[in-house]
Amino acid sequence: NSFNSNSKRVIIAKQENYSVQKLLKESKLLITDYSSVFYDFAYMKKPIIYYQFDYNKFYSKHYEKGYFDFEKDGFGPVIYDYDKLIDNIISSYYQENQEFYNQRSKEFFRYRDQKNCERIYNEIKKII
Repeated sequence: NSFNSNSKRVIIAKQENYSVQKLLKESKLLITDYSSVFYDFAYMKKPIIYYQFDYNKFYSKHYEKGYFDFEKDGFGPVIYDYDKLIDNIISSYYQENQEFYNQRSKEFFRYRDQKNCERIYNEIKKII
């Protein structure tokens, strides 16, 4: 209810009408702040922009920095400014710098073989 758009190109996806999995598969670009949904997008080798307009407030009042450094480890540019966000949306359309971030993704994810569930199952079996 907090979001609205007059554009035919922007859909405000209500949870009861859309599945996250479907949105991830169909979307061409992810703009997120700190949400871990970016891991799924990176795994699919799709462009990501981290828009952290509230960086100082977020880390001073809401959350402590963890092991993942968005600038150093992220799979897309980290943007703090609205105008730069717009420039990066345009750049992502033309796939500028995407290979750099795809290489980070390749190094981050050990496996890309459709056997993740099997590996998890086998690891659980080892401990029970």
